[in-house]
Parts: sequence; C-alpha cells; structure tokens
Amino acid sequence: MIEDRTLYGVEVNGKEFTSFNIEEGIPCGDGKATLDISTTPYTLTLDNAEILTNDSYGIMTDGQSLNIVLIGENSIDGQDIGIYCRDQDVTITGNGNLTVSASSMYLGSVYARNIVFKNEGNITFYDEEDSPHSGTVVGRGSVTFAGSGNVDVTSLYEPAVDATVDVIFSGKGEVSLKGYTHYNLGSAVNADGSILLNGENRKITLGSTGESTCVTKAT
Repeated sequence: MIEDRTLYGVEVNGKEFTSFNIEEGIPCGDGKATLDISTTPYTLTLDNAEILTNDSYGIMTDGQSLNIVLIGENSIDGQDIGIYCRDQDVTITGNGNLTVSASSMYLGSVYARNIVFKNEGNITFYDEEDSPHSGTVVGRGSVTFAGSGNVDVTSLYEPAVDATVDVIFSGKGEVSLKGYTHYNLGSAVNADGSILLNGENRKITLGSTGESTCVTKAT
C-alpha cells in the first residue's frame, strides 16, 4: 500500500515540503531548509542554505504565513522572486545572515502581506532587474524594521520598499534603502499609509533624486 503524502503549502529551492521529507528537510547547496509545522505560523529555518530561483520561486507559500529563522550564511539567487507569500505574513529572525539577489520583474525580491524584520544578523536585498516593477521589498500590508541587525535594500528601479499601508522603523539596527532609476523617478520608500519612527534617538538621511537613499540608525 502506497502511503498518501501530506502537503504543507511551503516550497523551498524548487521542492515542496511534504510528509515524506519534513523530518530531514530540503537540501539547499551545502546547507538545508527545515520546516516546523508545530508552530503558528510555521517556522522555516535556513541553515547555511544556498537557494536558486532559476526555475521557481526561492521560497513560496500557499496559504501559510512564515517565521523564517536564519542560521549561518544564507543566500537566494536567480531569475525569479526570492520570497513569495501572497496574502500571507513573513517575519525574518535569527542571528544568521541573508543575501537575496533574486528578483521578479513585477514582484521584486520579496513579496508578502505584512513583512517584519526582527533579524540579529545582516540582511541584504539587491534587485538585479533593471526594469519597472513595484519595488524590491513589497508589502501588501506594512513593512516593519524591528531588528538589531542591519538591513540593506537596493533597487535598480524604484522604490526599494513599497508598502500598501505603513513602513515602520523601530529596531536598533541600521537600515539602508536605496532606489535607483535612469529616469529620475527613483524613491527609497513608498508607503500608501505613513512612514513611522517608533522609539527614541533615531536618525534618517535622505539622498538626492535619481539615487534616493533612506538610512535610519539608532544613535
């Protein structure tokens, strides 16, 4: 008798988590990705993972919000979107580092509802698509920078961060947002709601049009 497999609605590195591989995880280069389905939301741990997106999204969920925990050095690279969680939330935590250079023409490098950075390590998003899209970090709710680690976002078009609601800076880490464009339309941050600074002793520096930069750091 062939056992039916259970699907968990989370795909990494072109492979879907199922009841057949949930214990050992999904290989990602020399590292791996593991999924804990006992937590709400699910916890996806990247442990020195090297993820490619040439044939599929780097990380994709179907009806699942995710808490992504970083361990060691992690990367998502390729020709399609790095992290895609349509209508779901994503929180990135952990003391590891993450570099995302994968991007989609219209969806950017990470696309989700609410995106929260609670990282202790450093995170870098670099959008390699020199064509119009809705941003590199795209939140169809709010985007919140609440970590003690640094976040660096660079877009070759505009903007670096695009939020349907608010963009919130509340962490102790340095956040550097750069929006580039050939047509002097670049912007570091686009928020349909508000740009909020929560907490004390925060600093913002805005760059010039065409190379728009927003840097915020606890002082």
